[in-house]
Amino acid sequence: MNVGKWCGLVVLLLGTSSVRADDPLDGFLDPRFGVNGLTLVDYDLPTPSFRETNDLARFSNGRLYQAATVTTNTSAGVRLRSALARVLPNGVLDTTFSGDGKQIVNNVLDPSLHRLTVRVLVQADGKPLLLSTKAAATLPGPQDKIEVCRLTAAGTQDQSFDLDGCANPVVGLTDDGKETPVSMALTPDGGIAILVRVVPPTVNTPHVVGAVYKLTSQGARDDSFGQGVGFVLVKPPACDDCYYSDIRVLNDGSIVLAGNNGANVSFVSKLTASGMMDSSFGVAGHALYSFSNLHQIASSREYVTRLATDSQGRLYTCGGVIGQNSTIALLAVARFEATGQLDPSFGTSGRTLRPLIDVIAYTEVNSCTVDASDRLVLALTVGTGLSFDPGVLRLLPSGEPDTRFNQVGYVLVPIAIGIVPAAALADSLVLDGDGVVLSANAMPENQSENQLVLTRLGDDRLLRDGFE
Repeated sequence: MNVGKWCGLVVLLLGTSSVRADDPLDGFLDPRFGVNGLTLVDYDLPTPSFRETNDLARFSNGRLYQAATVTTNTSAGVRLRSALARVLPNGVLDTTFSGDGKQIVNNVLDPSLHRLTVRVLVQADGKPLLLSTKAAATLPGPQDKIEVCRLTAAGTQDQSFDLDGCANPVVGLTDDGKETPVSMALTPDGGIAILVRVVPPTVNTPHVVGAVYKLTSQGARDDSFGQGVGFVLVKPPACDDCYYSDIRVLNDGSIVLAGNNGANVSFVSKLTASGMMDSSFGVAGHALYSFSNLHQIASSREYVTRLATDSQGRLYTCGGVIGQNSTIALLAVARFEATGQLDPSFGTSGRTLRPLIDVIAYTEVNSCTVDASDRLVLALTVGTGLSFDPGVLRLLPSGEPDTRFNQVGYVLVPIAIGIVPAAALADSLVLDGDGVVLSANAMPENQSENQLVLTRLGDDRLLRDGFE
């Protein structure tokens, strides 16, 4: 269960590489960002309404793109739609984007269907891509389908992308089969690799497997991928339901996927740039692993949220172990060598399993990335009951917390809207120079609806520029 599915906040942690007297301390709010370190993003939605953040991306010019799902009025009635806000590095909405810094994508085929935002990426020319799930507004109804929409750098829908601004690729294994997109990555040739969960035809109980579908930079199916059909199916051995959750494209164009089986087996799979299984990775292209021998949590299951890579080509899977009824949750990170073997120099035989804070039972991993010093940075949600805070943890390459970050290696980020405390849930993060950009979700105590918020924390600046 991802507790981050009921509200909307974005937390930004940015840094510079030089020390100035007005620099915020490591792990503390940066008063130069927004108003006292906070920025509210308001889509001017009617009450009641739904809004939540889903992903965050950064372009090379420092602008930040916060992707969300919101309710809006459409020709078919009130529906969920993908939304995008662009924020300047100082926390101010960029009014050169759609006039007010925000855009709701409403010009879509099948307007009666909901759009649930999954990912945002920015192409090299500055045009943002939004990956969404098309979902039925009422049940029974059409099964989930894939949609990728592109906006111009100015925030309008880009009609040059797949002729109408949105691509709707179909794997098509069965008539009206469920095809749920879960992640997206850009390839070195400018293409778009989409990770999808599909249910192939079977004579017995249907099972979930992974599929990678590739589009060209302009939204057409890339028939050079997957033996001429534009997609490949991926399924590890001895896996009935294979819930892939993230995709990463390496510098050589090869593709790495991560997920788990809904229980206590997790896996990483690798494809070549053309979509063939990479037999040099793990065993026949797959690496299977588990955290089950590191804990005694009854009725537990593992999950994988994100993949990350470091400068040495090592792969991180970031996720957790959750007990029955989600009463206890621990963060779980594994590191693999480039060959697909667990790296024994990291944690315990390549794995680390722990709570963020010993006295708090629930730690959920929402995202992760690797900084320029090969330190793993994780976005977390920490709390109990209905009280949650977003947090950031930074690990050294050994797997130990980096005590130069807030002296203990982590920081919790209590959020208040004005003077009103808010429960807040992390979502995703990216890096900006030496800093971290964290996306999360918040709900003030005196309100029944979510608030979209940006905040920035200082990152460590001491002993930088080659003096570490």
